[in-house]
Amino acid sequence: MALAPAQKVTKEEYFKMLAESDHKLEFMNGEVVMMTGGSKNHTAIVDNAYFTLRSNQGECRAWSSEAGVSINSLNRYYFPDVSVVCGDKSKFNPETKIAQLLNPCLLVEVVSETSSDRDRTEKFRAYRQLESFKEYILIDSRSYLIDVF
Repeated sequence: MALAPAQKVTKEEYFKMLAESDHKLEFMNGEVVMMTGGSKNHTAIVDNAYFTLRSNQGECRAWSSEAGVSINSLNRYYFPDVSVVCGDKSKFNPETKIAQLLNPCLLVEVVSETSSDRDRTEKFRAYRQLESFKEYILIDSRSYLIDVF
């Protein structure tokens, strides 16, 4: 049995859904994807990465996965595991009350079996469209592997 294609939504509908949702929802040019909860390993790695970056920030500011990232040129909104803004103050998307960064320079994703392909391709391509983008770190939750781009 074939599944019906997902119905596309507008940005306004997405932001309304996100504001009313108990889950994080990512937006890819009209398609909405619900983020699943992380494993114990995933959560521990995210916590360690965030607290390490947060405590050693200097002129930079680390943001948890509660702050999304807005890629307006592609009409996409993601929730990376950790985002960092350096230099200029953090800029947020004025279209929504939900924290959506516009200028992260470092993005960290903890990858799992279900997220690895999307994090390495779709999200990486999208993050590179940010003018502020400098570095992308992928930490594998299943093995001792870190990729830095």
